[in-house]
Amino acid sequence: FRDITGRETANFVRGVTLFALFGSALFEAIARNYHDPLPHFIVIGLSIAALLVSIWQHIRIFAAAGLACFLIDLIAIVYIVLSRQDTETMKVMLGVGFTLIGGLILSGYILYRKNKERIEDITARFKDTFAAWE
Repeated sequence: FRDITGRETANFVRGVTLFALFGSALFEAIARNYHDPLPHFIVIGLSIAALLVSIWQHIRIFAAAGLACFLIDLIAIVYIVLSRQDTETMKVMLGVGFTLIGGLILSGYILYRKNKERIEDITARFKDTFAAWE
């Protein structure tokens, strides 16, 4: 695959595959398991991972896939919570989850500011590993 296609084509094919995977994950989370918060957390986590990879590798289609999936799942969560007022457990779990995610993001920012050089070195090695796969 690598020898017969260019970098842009390979990234496009990977992006389309990522869209298909996100689509099936969203269908599982929204259509089949809409009462269970775990599939929603998984989809949101995968979306954030796709966004991070897009930042490190400068692949726009990964950013588009991650952001689209993240927004669709958040809209679905809001719709589920507003349409079914008896889902107190889901509300509490999502509230706790988003509070923890916000706390982790803030803690990560503080740790990044304190250990910027070491984290950038680790990130550079991680980026070189991904680039070697190309």
